[in-house]
Amino acid sequence: MPWLTLAIAEIGLFQRVVRGSVLEALSADYIRTARAKGVSENAVFYRHALKSALNPVITLGGLELAVIIGGAIVTETVFGLDGVGRLAINSALEGDFPVVIGTTIFAAAVFVLCNLVVDVIPAPRSGRALRRRHDRDVP
Repeated sequence: MPWLTLAIAEIGLFQRVVRGSVLEALSADYIRTARAKGVSENAVFYRHALKSALNPVITLGGLELAVIIGGAIVTETVFGLDGVGRLAINSALEGDFPVVIGTTIFAAAVFVLCNLVVDVIPAPRSGRALRRRHDRDVP
């Protein structure tokens, strides 16, 4: 139930982003070219359109993961679960500020790590990293 509570607000946002990305990818020139070459619709969708449409979804997923972790504080308190969020709230109420600072640093580290992963994953998938490396080697 707690995970459902955290995820249900994000479902609509993900659905809109996936739909928009796939529709944009399906209207691209390389999709028309693949269809003209006689590639099956499943191959066009899964190998070409979905592959290029996943980059915005990966970016949104990483950023929303950080939001969900922030929402876990409220969810843990409402459902009475033990976790880092509840530890932070109880420590703040009891005046245990080193624990509050530790949980804040932990949350900030998770947020930074999510942003780093979101920035690093799409580059190799699109081939930009390979093109940049090749461009530097060529005089």
